Amino acid sequence: MRAYTEYVLLMGLGFILFLAYLIVITRADSVNLDLNGLEIPNNAINNNVSLYIDSNCTNNNFASLKHNNNFYSSTLKNLLISNFQVPSNNSADAIISIGYADTTILCGSVPTNPVYLYKNKIPDKDDYLSIDAFLSVPAGKYPFVNINGYNFNFSATGTEYW
Repeated sequence: MRAYTEYVLLMGLGFILFLAYLIVITRADSVNLDLNGLEIPNNAINNNVSLYIDSNCTNNNFASLKHNNNFYSSTLKNLLISNFQVPSNNSADAIISIGYADTTILCGSVPTNPVYLYKNKIPDKDDYLSIDAFLSVPAGKYPFVNINGYNFNFSATGTEYW
């Protein structure tokens, strides 16, 4: 072999390994999250929000969710509600409904054009109830909650995404 042939081959091998490293890293960073069929680009997630209602909404009324003392609605991004909490000290079953609408409601009748994303029975449990879910609210819509069975409080955690 000629002089420096080993060095040229080692440099070539190092360059190929460096390219392979770049390809693997780029692919690993751009993997989408698949949550029950809802594909969320990993690079698009950048804002988590805490949502809540004003305390003690009365039985069978609707309440739009708030963030930073304002009714929540994102004009550009969708919202994925991933967890919600219902503190309860009641000895009765209830039906919870979560969805989104075109208008807000403080604690009252049905908002305009409601779309229901989740409806289920809350068990008779004198405890803090935390439920994981994947509820997608489109941009420009107002998420709401309704509990039929007793007066309620409610909070949720969500993520804005493109």
